[in-house]
Amino acid sequence: MRVEAIKKKNGLFIPMSDSLRGIHQEKILLDIEIVEPLQDDAYEALDQLIGLCTTKRTDASLNHDAIIYGTKKQR
Repeated sequence: MRVEAIKKKNGLFIPMSDSLRGIHQEKILLDIEIVEPLQDDAYEALDQLIGLCTTKRTDASLNHDAIIYGTKKQR
């Protein structure tokens, strides 16, 4: 299982996930590895879509796949 801990003032916060909900023990031991944050390729499309806001296109919500990936427009 891989989870992301968020640094807070007094420690690290690990958000509850479905995998963690299944743990019934009161205490668990975690092995921690510090890694560099990775940007998933899925964010690239989101970055492109956000950029559409400045173009004043009114069909960007409906046709974002066509605009970003070059697929056929819906309307």
